Amino acid sequence: MPRAAGRSMVTGVVPQGWAELVAWMQERSAAGKLDPEAAWQHYRGLAIASKHAGLGELAVRFRAAPAKDRLALVGTIASLLAPVEWPEAWDDARRRLVDALGQLALVIGDSAIDLGADEELYRAGLSTLSVARDLLRTPCRRDEMRAVARLCALGNAWCSRAVGRSFDVRGPRTADEQVATAQRQYAMAFATYAEAARAMNTACGAVLFTGLELDLPRRGAA
Repeated sequence: MPRAAGRSMVTGVVPQGWAELVAWMQERSAAGKLDPEAAWQHYRGLAIASKHAGLGELAVRFRAAPAKDRLALVGTIASLLAPVEWPEAWDDARRRLVDALGQLALVIGDSAIDLGADEELYRAGLSTLSVARDLLRTPCRRDEMRAVARLCALGNAWCSRAVGRSFDVRGPRTADEQVATAQRQYAMAFATYAEAARAMNTACGAVLFTGLELDLPRRGAA
């Protein structure tokens, strides 16, 4: 989230990221109410928080420039970074989701349940979740978030389908306690992932991550 510097001169909602700044500028411009000074102060706050080197220096070098030149700079930089850079306010949720995906993948990878013909489906789900985790950890571009969320939904669907079939069909071939333990560990790791995914949705202000309910069959269920 943009730091406090420069906020005293800005009224209204402070854009939390470059995409929000672009939207704010377009909305104000369409209404004939775009304030170049307010846009500049928003830019300064985002530039300070940005991981892109040089944006803060630009803010210093352009501070005495004419308002129209500063506004042109703000519009150009914001448009370039809008699809790329994550708002700082999203970072905690991203890290939490990366950790949760890592734990879920670890539980899936360590499972000793006999999956039989569903082994390939299970491993495909694990690989998909691992790719999603690596993209989030990098992190991926902001405009790739929806695709990463789809990867998570797909990977989890494959894994839960394979695990469910294992418990329902192949469970009797393994020790009861082994099956129960694996199911419990999987369910706990998935619950942690689901909570982290919901937190990411909240941070983004959009429901990107779906498929957050787990319904595994119970041993002995009809």
